[in-house]
Amino acid sequence: MNIAMDKIGIDEDMWAAYKKEVAKIESGGKKNPYQIAGGANDHYDGKYQLGKMAKADAAQLLGIDLAHDKEAREAFRSNPALQEKAFAAYTAKNHSYLMNKSSKYRALDKQQQIAVLGYAHNQGWSEAKKWLDGGAEGQDAFGTKGSKYYKAIAKNLGISPNLAFTKGRETSPRPVLRPEEE
Repeated sequence: MNIAMDKIGIDEDMWAAYKKEVAKIESGGKKNPYQIAGGANDHYDGKYQLGKMAKADAAQLLGIDLAHDKEAREAFRSNPALQEKAFAAYTAKNHSYLMNKSSKYRALDKQQQIAVLGYAHNQGWSEAKKWLDGGAEGQDAFGTKGSKYYKAIAKNLGISPNLAFTKGRETSPRPVLRPEEE
């Protein structure tokens, strides 16, 4: 059983594409990706670079404690199975938040939703909602835009990454890319 596939309603191929692209951006090319600490001020852990808030969301859904102190972080980084469960739960929580708070997200097909969840992985569900609502694009402390995740996942799924915003298309659930974003 995979909590993300069950809660989101996606198949194994979609989940594999999502995981592959998020891991590639977060820890790709690094030896022992489950064991790395990274991100801004090394506040993120493991293959998918989950931080304190992501772990808190995952822990709530899983019904476990995922602390973020030094010892807990070391234990998390040495437990690939826990990282996979936490990543799936965090993704499912982002999906749940977006389903409850964004009519534009609800209107998307599953492939577009999973690609938007890539954006939410980098920026959080509320920033993903803002992006869907009006095109304001966020970036992390390293300047990585949330759309990098969206575009990578869309490409891996074989769909057009057409969920970026152009003036006058703000009400469309599937606006097109600006020429400079292609």
